[in-house]
Amino acid sequence: VSVGKQEDTDYLGFSDTIDGESYMTYIYCYDGELRELFVESSAPFIAENGNTLFPADKFTATADKNIISFAITCNGVQTSSHYCLRSGKEGAG
Repeated sequence: VSVGKQEDTDYLGFSDTIDGESYMTYIYCYDGELRELFVESSAPFIAENGNTLFPADKFTATADKNIISFAITCNGVQTSSHYCLRSGKEGAG
């Protein structure tokens, strides 16, 4: 999970490997919509290419150590969420 900014667009990014290939999923706000863009990791981030999830006025994302926070504003109402990132594997039992 990563947080970044491309020009004036904040995004939340998720990296994954599928069949040996690296991919990124970006969540961001563009042109009044919350969007999702799924691309190969080497592909450029092009905001207008994302799929619309729902109408939104604003999306912000921040990272502080292992805390990821994001906020979505829709019709003047802001909703926010905070996640603590942890890693590890469960042992075989």
